Amino acid sequence: RFSSQAALLNAILFGRRERLDVSDREAFAISGTAHLLAISGLHIQFLAWLLFRITTILGLSRRRAAWIILLFACAYCAMSGANAPIVRATVMIVLYLGARAFYREADPLNVLGASALAILAVSPAELFNAGFQLSFLAVLALITLFPVFEAVWLRRQTWPIQPYPRSEQNSRRKQLADNLCRALFVSLAAWLGTAPVVAWQMGRFSTLSLLVNLIAVPLNSICMVAGLFMLVVDLFSTTAAGMIGWSVWLALFLQQTINSVVAALPFAAALLSARICARPR
Repeated sequence: RFSSQAALLNAILFGRRERLDVSDREAFAISGTAHLLAISGLHIQFLAWLLFRITTILGLSRRRAAWIILLFACAYCAMSGANAPIVRATVMIVLYLGARAFYREADPLNVLGASALAILAVSPAELFNAGFQLSFLAVLALITLFPVFEAVWLRRQTWPIQPYPRSEQNSRRKQLADNLCRALFVSLAAWLGTAPVVAWQMGRFSTLSLLVNLIAVPLNSICMVAGLFMLVVDLFSTTAAGMIGWSVWLALFLQQTINSVVAALPFAAALLSARICARPR
């Protein structure tokens, strides 16, 4: 069983899916979490944010932190094969950091459009690639739909009936509800943006994808961060890396179990027409 989890970790960290079990492939596809098996732009953006937080704690200046993040993004892009989602995220990070260097405010839609032009100028055929479509539609949905959902949620404070009393004892419950709703809105926006492409490319519509991703995405982030940390620690101490590896194994085991249980449900996915399902991959 360890070999299947090692193959899953390799797919999550570096997008290499050659040794991935067929059962894992099918479970991820049915549950609507297949995007976690490929290096996505959200991976590198999350790692860049985490690296920025670490450099802030270490007391580095913003300029030095920007250079470290820029070098890390470019190195990770090259190491992972420089596919369309990773290139998109890397170009967006470079443009955002460049805007800050010139004391400008980066517009998300302009940055997204510039990254698309950069990729298509080199390889126009990427426009018809599933990875390109999923990556850009997901980010476009997060830029356009998520602020709308969040604004509607925050506007509840002006309604005649308040969902929370204005006492201090309910502040933590209110903050928890806000964070949970934001996580739901992120998943909902990404799902709405990518559902048509997923249905066309995979020939099925995952009915539980929205709910499953609320659990699968945080687990995937834990696997990614802990897995990279384990590889770094292994350069200095094999014993310490082995101890970290148990936490990675547990997160991967939970990821596989959740996807297998969801995939076994009869209503987990709806097959589309035979013409689409029979379309060559």
